[in-house]
Amino acid sequence: MPLPMLSPEEQLASLESLMSTLLSTSQTTAAALICILALVMANLPAFLEAYKVQATTNAKAETKAQLHPTIISYLCPSLPPIYNGACSMGCDFINACNLYVGLCSEQFSDDHITISWALTFMQQGRVAKFVACMFQFSGIKKLCQFISIFADKFYNPNNIVNALLVLELSAYYQNSCSINAYINSFKSL
Repeated sequence: MPLPMLSPEEQLASLESLMSTLLSTSQTTAAALICILALVMANLPAFLEAYKVQATTNAKAETKAQLHPTIISYLCPSLPPIYNGACSMGCDFINACNLYVGLCSEQFSDDHITISWALTFMQQGRVAKFVACMFQFSGIKKLCQFISIFADKFYNPNNIVNALLVLELSAYYQNSCSINAYINSFKSL
């Protein structure tokens, strides 16, 4: 059965009634929020003082190598990029991994977990074959040993020599390179 059409006067009366109800609800909500704000503001100094005492106590108890637990819980560092095996980015990849592990050290209880985690970012190109060999033969137990092997295979071994050759061959001229690329070629010197 179709709904009857309301006359304009009935529609207006209905809207006025609805607006009145909404205004009343809005005023009640505003009054409640003002009361809550007053309570928060009244208790804020005591809360801040208690937090300072707790933070001071915790800071004295923790070692220099650890960050404050409340700070750690708020850190969300970005993950390292997916690494494709390019020698020019090998050092950057390891630095990104070390930075993440340093900031989230509570998630990495031993070297095996850290190595396995780093391997998950090596998914493309020749580094994927390296990962397959790592899982197949898994003789590496120490993180320093892993980094050493990774550096041998994926760091650019001749950074300094390459930069010197560029300097000598180009006779210190920019040639057709952009200024940023030209300046970046001397970073390893």
